[in-house]
Amino acid sequence: YIIKPDVMVFRDPEQDVTPSESVPQLGLVLWVGAPGSLGRKVLTELLVRNKSVRALVRRTSKTAEIEHLGVELAYGDLLDHESIEEAMRGVDAVVVTASGHRRRQPGDQGSSDLVGAKNIAWAAKSAGVRRIVLTGVVQSQHAGAVEHFFTKYQIEEVMRAAGVPFVSVRSGGFFDQSEDFMLDSVRKDRVVWVGSATVKTSWMLTNDLSRYLAIAVDVADVPDVVEVGWTRCVDIQELGDIISDQLGRPLARWNIPWWLVGTLLRFGGLFSESMKVDYTMFGFFQTGQFVLHDVTAHRAVFGQPPTPEAAIAQWLTDTCLLPPASGQQGG
Repeated sequence: YIIKPDVMVFRDPEQDVTPSESVPQLGLVLWVGAPGSLGRKVLTELLVRNKSVRALVRRTSKTAEIEHLGVELAYGDLLDHESIEEAMRGVDAVVVTASGHRRRQPGDQGSSDLVGAKNIAWAAKSAGVRRIVLTGVVQSQHAGAVEHFFTKYQIEEVMRAAGVPFVSVRSGGFFDQSEDFMLDSVRKDRVVWVGSATVKTSWMLTNDLSRYLAIAVDVADVPDVVEVGWTRCVDIQELGDIISDQLGRPLARWNIPWWLVGTLLRFGGLFSESMKVDYTMFGFFQTGQFVLHDVTAHRAVFGQPPTPEAAIAQWLTDTCLLPPASGQQGG
C-alpha cells in the first residue's frame, strides 16, 4: 500500500536546466532502489525539481530518512510483480537505482536485478509510463565476467525487447564512495591502488550522477544510452598528482600488485560472495576497458562534464580535506 507524504521540497523548476532539457513534466515519478547514499541523493534531486515522488521500498528497509524528504512510500519487491503493478499506477516516469548484487536482503543476487527489470518493463508498458531512467555502468556490454556490471547491459536489452521508452545513464566508479581505500589513505598522505598504476579508469561523483538521473526524467531528444563521467579518465599516477596539487603537499603512492590481491580475492571468493564480486570487478578494471571514450553525448544531454581537477576538488571539500574556498578553485 502507499503512504502519502507530509512535506514536499520546492525549487524553481528552471534552475540547473541544461540546454537540452525539456519543460519538466508534472506527472508522478516512481523511484525504485535502496535508501542508501545514491538513492537519497536521487530523491532529493527529483524533489528540488518539484517532482511528486513515490518510492518503492521493502518493508524491511530503513525509510526514516526518505520519509523525512517527503515522498510517498509504496511497499513491495522487484520480484513481486503485483506490488510493482500497484506502485506503477498513475506514474509518469520511473527512476531505477536498485541493485541486488550486494545481497542486502535474503535472496538478493545479480539475477534478481534482471527478473526485477522484466517486472518493471511489463508493469511500465501496461501503465503507459512515459520513460524509465536506469542507472547503468560504463562499457557494461564488455563486462561479461562481472555479473552485476553485465546485468546492467542485459537490463537495457530487456527494456528494448519490451518496447518501453528508457534511458540508461551509464556511470564509471563512484569516487566518493571509495572511503575504504582512498579517503583513509589520503588522510595519511598516501594514495593506495590495486594493480597497474598506468591503467586508466572512469570515475563519477554520486552528487553529479544523481543530478543526471533526475535530469534524464524530462530531457528532450535523449538516446537510450548515455555514458557519463569526467572530461578524461585518469590512472592512479595522475590521480595522485591531482590530489597532491589540490592539497599542496606530496603524497606517497602505494600500488598493491594485482597478482597478490587477485590471488587473495580468488581464494576468499570460495567462501565469500563479496570477495568473489570484488575479484571479478577489479580484474575487469585491469583490462583497461572501464573507461569513457567520448564525452560528446554527456555534453549534449547533461552539459559540460566536470574535469578530474574540479571533481576531485569537490570531493576534497566534501570530505573536509580542503576548506570550501579552496575547493571552489578546482575548475
